[in-house]
Amino acid sequence: MKNPLESSGTGVQQDSSGAASNQPHTQGRHEVAPMSNSGRMVHRSIRKVVSLLARSYFRLSVHGGDKIPIDGPYLVIGVHRSNLDVFLIGAALPSEQILRCMAKESLWQHAWMGSFLEKMGSFPVSRGHADRAALRCCEQALAHGDLLLMFPEGTRRSGPLIAEVHEGPAWIACRYRVPVLPVALGGTEQALPPGAKFPRRVRVSVVIGEPIYPEVPLEGRVPRHSVTELSERIKVDLQQSFTAASSHSQTSSGQAG
Repeated sequence: MKNPLESSGTGVQQDSSGAASNQPHTQGRHEVAPMSNSGRMVHRSIRKVVSLLARSYFRLSVHGGDKIPIDGPYLVIGVHRSNLDVFLIGAALPSEQILRCMAKESLWQHAWMGSFLEKMGSFPVSRGHADRAALRCCEQALAHGDLLLMFPEGTRRSGPLIAEVHEGPAWIACRYRVPVLPVALGGTEQALPPGAKFPRRVRVSVVIGEPIYPEVPLEGRVPRHSVTELSERIKVDLQQSFTAASSHSQTSSGQAG
């Protein structure tokens, strides 16, 4: 089976050019250690601050919070329409649960950014070829009982429809036998569209779907059909959550107007 990290999307806005010559050297960063107590405190504090700001500025509302698993590990899958998505997904989920995500490797070109991302639990993924180191980081993050955020569309898209999803998230969920939690945001594309330097004050809604549990044997190889079926389920459930989130956002904005 094709390495899932060659085409799956994760973290913040992805660079799909695959130009290896422009990628920073991040060797030695490919280990995800358990977060220290001080690290957890910083992680939770930053997410709580972001949550407060989001609820104030974007009037962030969360629907389906009762569907969030009590603890990890589990995979969080989202719709990617804006660079705000990572931060607002983190704001919508319990700050007590450590949320890790893969970010495009080029962000490590700036030492301060790479350091901040690592402190927040992120790790780099190299696009354009099979990144086995990033896959190992996924395994380590889930082994620590943390949450892992991925965007199955592969990169930032536009519009109300999810046209295609890559199989990377489904493959990881099946391989490591962890549930998948669909989380969709409505309004982020309008709040911070491509090219915008400052977010507009648009109401943002988050809809959390029912957790999806992979139908795979408890051990052994992952059947190909299990990955395909889970990918299809992810696409359907994520689209339903995204449609609902967009509707909530538009309704709230209309009432505010």
